[in-house]
Order: sequence, then structure tokens, then C-alpha cells
Amino acid sequence: MNEWTKPEDDFLRLLWGKDIPCGEIAKRLGTRSRNAVIGRAHRLGLSKRADPIPRKPKPQPLINGCKYIAGEPVVDPDYCGAESLPHQDWCAKHRAIVYYKEGNCT
Repeated sequence: MNEWTKPEDDFLRLLWGKDIPCGEIAKRLGTRSRNAVIGRAHRLGLSKRADPIPRKPKPQPLINGCKYIAGEPVVDPDYCGAESLPHQDWCAKHRAIVYYKEGNCT
């Protein structure tokens, strides 16, 4: 693609300052893609913009007891939940799996 021209840069700066979405800026320029607009804005040092999709933080489960996860932790974590050892996150059985003494690993 051709180099960006000064009028294109000026137009990009103007629309960027008005918080116009990158895809819309690309449409108005007519010859540039959304990704080209994002890349050029980055190279020009234009300020970062807020994420257009509001993200909700995932709630952390409150686990009383052993926090050992069996199965696939990303999809649907299944916690042991048995009584934990004092000042530990795991029950005796799962602590033995999580921690091992050097030389005892098979």
C-alpha cells in the first residue's frame, strides 16, 4: 500500500480525537483498513483508547477447604473441598501430590 499522506494523517488525528471507531475511520478514509488505521495511530503516538467492550471481572470462587482442582480447571473447575491442613490450601492427600521431597519423584 502507498505511504500515508499528510492529509490522511491529519484526518486520522482529527477523527481519533473524536473517539471515532477505527473501522469507521478506515471507511471514511476509503483506502485504508481498520488494522492500518490502528497501526498508523500507534506509529503516530496517538493516545490509547478505552476498550469498546466493557469487561466484567470473573468472580473468584470462595472455596472452604482443599483447593486442589481435579479435571479441566479452565472449563469447569472441580475443587476437592475436603478439610485442609492447618495453614495450607490442600488436604493431606492432595498436598502429597502438589509437594514432593527432592529425590522422591518417580
